[in-house]
Amino acid sequence: MSEKTIDTGKEFQTPPSVVSLKDVMHEAQKKAKGLNYYMNELVGKEIVIVKVDLSSNVCQAFLNDQLVTIGWKSNVITKKMALIDKIIRANFQGVRVKVVERVSKSSGKTYLDLE
Repeated sequence: MSEKTIDTGKEFQTPPSVVSLKDVMHEAQKKAKGLNYYMNELVGKEIVIVKVDLSSNVCQAFLNDQLVTIGWKSNVITKKMALIDKIIRANFQGVRVKVVERVSKSSGKTYLDLE
């Protein structure tokens, strides 16, 4: 018996209509939580935070004059949001922040921060 092989001359390439499972899961999580964005999608953008829910790591903010819901997973962001929540409650107005990515001096890892 002879063994048959097929040589297409091309390596396998993902067709443009195929999306990664990671992207699908990311979008499904956002929809399940009712989010418009995760904080890591807003690096370099300014937002005005008007309401904070620390129990579910979600806030409402204005982005380009549109009210959106934003979620986060970072402990650094959670600590800053606790302070922002106190400011909002005391002053009854939003807080303008910029989402930035920083590099840790000790570990060299990048993390999200608000300034």
